[in-house]
Amino acid sequence: MLNGDVANKIGTYTVAVLCREHGIPFYVAAPMSSIDFSIPSGDLIPIEERSSEEVTHIFGTCRIAPEGVKVRNLAFDVTPAAYITAIITEKGAFRPEDIKKIKSPDADLDAIRIRTGR
Repeated sequence: MLNGDVANKIGTYTVAVLCREHGIPFYVAAPMSSIDFSIPSGDLIPIEERSSEEVTHIFGTCRIAPEGVKVRNLAFDVTPAAYITAIITEKGAFRPEDIKKIKSPDADLDAIRIRTGR
């Protein structure tokens, strides 16, 4: 997303929050082709919901939840940029707030790329 939010498999948000809580940097690896610069923020992503049977049944036939239980089975979650230390792409590592700058063909990537100190 343009603001540095990321959508990924369920659990990414949880891990990012735990990293922040424990002072551990959280990095996201994402090819440039997966960054959608047309979406301003993660709040605007329609979240796909998968079949409830993936949660209520195993092997597609054996029910493991009570009949009639309500289930939401989200396909992915959104991690806000505030929890992300950097997004690593094939063009380098960038702070989430700088990710929008790399979409410009004349962007000075060296000026915004995170340096490792080596």
